[in-house]
Amino acid sequence: MTTQTTPMTAAQQELSAAQQARFEATAAGDLVALAKLMSEDIIYFHSTGSSDTRASYFERLANRPYAGFKSADQVVRVFGDAGLVTAVVTITMRAADGATRDVDFRATSVWAKHDGQWQEQLWQAIRLPEDGAHH
Repeated sequence: MTTQTTPMTAAQQELSAAQQARFEATAAGDLVALAKLMSEDIIYFHSTGSSDTRASYFERLANRPYAGFKSADQVVRVFGDAGLVTAVVTITMRAADGATRDVDFRATSVWAKHDGQWQEQLWQAIRLPEDGAHH
């Protein structure tokens, strides 16, 4: 999953785990867990250019559009109580008829630590070409 060139610090490992927990909660439609992991005032930019607040993102999750997430080329940076995660993320999308398909994105997320808990402040995804050219 991680291709960071130096060993991760404890803080980086904690942030990476928070990102993974956010992915798992999203795929499961677990709004209780997501409420702890996503800031109330998160700005969520989709690859289509549309954006969501936390409330509108939670409404979108009612249809369970995401079946899974896999990260590659992940780099985690921590600056005190702020963090940045970049990665190539393969999201398994679920259509209304239940069919799934994998779509690759380059994603950036910004996190801040509040009361000892990492919370995502910003997510921005850019869809990658289907030819597999990720660099």
